[in-house]
Amino acid sequence: VIIWRGRHVVDKAVFHRYYRSLERFLKDVAMRVRLLIALESILRLAFLFLAVLLGSLVVEATKAWVPYLPFIYYILALICLALALFQGLWRVFSGLSMQKIARRLEEAFPRLRDDVTNALLLFRQSVNRSDPDRHSNGLVNAHLRKTAGEIAEIHPKQVVNFKKTWSQGKFILPLLIAFVVAFAFDSHFPGRSVAHLFQPFSTLPERETYIAVEPTPTVVLRGTPVAINVSVSGYIPDRFSLKLWPETGDEETIDMTLEGEGRFTYRIASAQTPFRYQVFGGRAASPIFNVGVVEAPDIGDIKTTLIPPSYTHLPKTVQEDGHIEALKGTVVALDARATKDVKTGKLILNQKDQTVLEVDGDHVKGNLLVFHPGTYSLIVRDELGFENKNPVQYRIQLIPDKYPMGEIISPTQSLELAGSEVLPLTYVAKDDFGLTTVRLIYRIAGKERSVTLKSLKETQSVGPEVYKWDLTSLALTPGDNVSYRLEVWDNDSISGPKAGYSQTYTILIRDEKQRAARETERAQEISDALLDLLADRLEDIKDRHALSEDVNRVMEKVDDYYERMGPERPERFDLESLKRNLTSLQRRIDDLPEETLTQEMERLALLAEDIAKKTRMREVEALAREIRSRQRRLIDTLREQEGDLSPETRQALMKELENLKDLISQVMEAFSKMANQLPDEFINNPELSNLDFKDLFNNLEEIQKKLMEGDLAGALAAAQNLLQSLSEMMSAMANAGA
Repeated sequence: VIIWRGRHVVDKAVFHRYYRSLERFLKDVAMRVRLLIALESILRLAFLFLAVLLGSLVVEATKAWVPYLPFIYYILALICLALALFQGLWRVFSGLSMQKIARRLEEAFPRLRDDVTNALLLFRQSVNRSDPDRHSNGLVNAHLRKTAGEIAEIHPKQVVNFKKTWSQGKFILPLLIAFVVAFAFDSHFPGRSVAHLFQPFSTLPERETYIAVEPTPTVVLRGTPVAINVSVSGYIPDRFSLKLWPETGDEETIDMTLEGEGRFTYRIASAQTPFRYQVFGGRAASPIFNVGVVEAPDIGDIKTTLIPPSYTHLPKTVQEDGHIEALKGTVVALDARATKDVKTGKLILNQKDQTVLEVDGDHVKGNLLVFHPGTYSLIVRDELGFENKNPVQYRIQLIPDKYPMGEIISPTQSLELAGSEVLPLTYVAKDDFGLTTVRLIYRIAGKERSVTLKSLKETQSVGPEVYKWDLTSLALTPGDNVSYRLEVWDNDSISGPKAGYSQTYTILIRDEKQRAARETERAQEISDALLDLLADRLEDIKDRHALSEDVNRVMEKVDDYYERMGPERPERFDLESLKRNLTSLQRRIDDLPEETLTQEMERLALLAEDIAKKTRMREVEALAREIRSRQRRLIDTLREQEGDLSPETRQALMKELENLKDLISQVMEAFSKMANQLPDEFINNPELSNLDFKDLFNNLEEIQKKLMEGDLAGALAAAQNLLQSLSEMMSAMANAGA
């Protein structure tokens, strides 16, 4: 028994030694298998990781069309990576039984057949039996020894070869190349994709709320309305609120009004003090903004210095209210003080024309030239860009520069004259600032002419002064109507000189021939009456009482003639003498002797006859004066004519020539037929002995011929010759008449 037991112990030790050798080999193989599984799992995980990263490029490019695709992709990718990792860890750390290792070994080396698995099985059975059979143990021991010998010839790396893992790495190489290329074009590529992979919820479509607020920090005018507008994008809460922090007062929270999709507003009717505000809705809130409140600039004091036009010689004046009342052309220097410092200033004239003003702190200066009535205002702007709204409209009123005044103080009524007088005109003129010219304006036959009476400089008044107007120079003819007035010009150098006018008076040129004929008729009637009285006296037909009554009737005719005759006529003295003598005769008619009475009546008849002859002489002189006036008018018309004669002008000139011929014929007839009715001293005067009316007619015919030919220069020369002849005739008649 002892021997058996001892031998059994020895056998068992050897038995275990073979098993440990087999077990050690299998454990080495198991370790290598685990390493191989780990390497394979790592490579598989790396392959999958690179594929996920490269696939993210496609996902990122298409997320604009499919917003949730990145989230789904990264979730699935994360699950796949987690499963791959879990599978690898499970395979690495899960138990590898000796049986599985043995079977793998037998698969690797078919010559082992089932020796390894059988050895392990027999060893376990032998160990677990309570009464092992000696013969069975020997067989198991022999099998273990044999199997241990066989595996001793095998190296573990022959069972598990790591080279096959490197063959799997060739699939990772293209992915690595693609990874490097993608990184070269997008440096954010791996980091962004890795971040999204491990934070897939960050790829969900944003539900953030974006807030845009107006106004941002700003400054407004006191009293102006402020509208706080909020534009919301992204996730839009149902309501938005406004939190206000006034400069003075408690914090306020106010619900804003929904104006439309994503638009909220709140209006402050009148901002009085600075405040801060913030808008918020849901989890979103804006920054805190400041709103400043300031006063608008305005014009406080204003001073205007009025500089009148130089021609007025008025001094400067200063006004404080801003309104302007000045003469046209006045320069207004403006000096205004604003309520605060300003940056710019401008003057608005009549709400349209603008002028930039000079600014110095709170002072605004500029000039305004007054030309028209209206308004002006001053607009100032401060550093913040605020202007004075609704500026004061200052009034501009023009003080009129009055028209100069001229007045003819004598004569003050229309006149009827012969046209050969010298008319004394007494006039005055004045202006508020100064006169330059005083003229007499007159119009004859539709043509206006003028005579300068005074040329002045800086004189405010003239007169009374007398101008002796020689009407003879106007070549007036019977029936002419001369209207005249005084024209006065001032010295207005801004609007231009203005003219003032006096009342218009007229001069009617009477027909001296007709007047002389009427006077001749009256004088001849008186002469005939006295001759009849003388004849009655010589024939002693009437007694002295009847003679006295006839003298009274003659005296009445003399009085009537005397009253009708103007005071300037020389014949008036003859009539006065005749009247005195008739009065004396009437008073003494009963007391005079017969012879004396006859002599007195003869003397009175001779005196009356002499008066009648003188009136005849005046009639001839009136004819001559009209001839000369018409001739002068003819010359004036020819001188004023420019260019060719129109048919109307030629016809008018021909008519004037016919009038001249008719008048000259009347003068010739007067000399030939009225020789016994004219004074002897006049007819026999040597001055009239050389008169040649044939030359006058020759000159008239020459003028007519030149006019028909259209030769104005020749007609004018002939008219000058005619005028010279007429002047000589008038001079002779004037001397003879004197």
